[in-house]
Amino acid sequence: MNGWVRLHRQLLDSPTWKLPDGHRIVWITILLLANHKTNQWWNGSALETIVPGTFITSQQHLAEAAGVTRRVVQKAIKNLNALDSIRFKTRFKKYSLIEVVNWPSYQHEEETEVQGAVQVRFKSGSSEVHNGRMIRMEEEELHCTAGAVPNGHEARNILAWLNTKAGKNFRFTPVNLNMIKCRMKEGITEHQIKAVISRKVKEWGTDEHMRTNLRPKTLFNRTNLENYIGELPKETDHELPGLRSDAADGRLPL
Repeated sequence: MNGWVRLHRQLLDSPTWKLPDGHRIVWITILLLANHKTNQWWNGSALETIVPGTFITSQQHLAEAAGVTRRVVQKAIKNLNALDSIRFKTRFKKYSLIEVVNWPSYQHEEETEVQGAVQVRFKSGSSEVHNGRMIRMEEEELHCTAGAVPNGHEARNILAWLNTKAGKNFRFTPVNLNMIKCRMKEGITEHQIKAVISRKVKEWGTDEHMRTNLRPKTLFNRTNLENYIGELPKETDHELPGLRSDAADGRLPL
């Protein structure tokens, strides 16, 4: 199993960490089992879409993965659900859907070194802790700003769109604008990024936990933005309500 999750040292002060040992093991196992990208699951009669941060499992499978008893799993799920760390829904008798609340906070890699943050990477069953530091981005991201990037006009338009749609006040600083420029250098258009912003404001704007992710380092992260664009309806590539091209200069109006 490949992939990684990010843990913050503040976890030590959270109510989740004060749960019994077996419950903490179940919690970490849930983080590792959650899908990092959209997948399909056959429920016996139809395909279901399983979004990032969720997964389908059974109590027995979760117990085996965590190395604990089913009784421990049952109690852990009850407590984690009460602490709003997960959302648990029973599905199709034997199976359940588990959602990790605020999943993006366990996946992002935005800073070169974030005080108190530890990134744990998992690959082929082994783990690597990088000297207690979190690596900023994929190597491609680190080198993005070294080459030619689009001019700042489109990036400023996009950041202004985020501020307007989400009611934010992010400043037009290099740390915010360069992420947008890098994504556009990779071929993502202003139209697509604005469509993602509008969609995520609609999905997360009224959710107390998720609305904190309406920010540049979440939305414009390389991996995240690719996933978010993949979630857009197919017709988005041609025309989106509220994102009509300006007839005068071809730019999308704010």
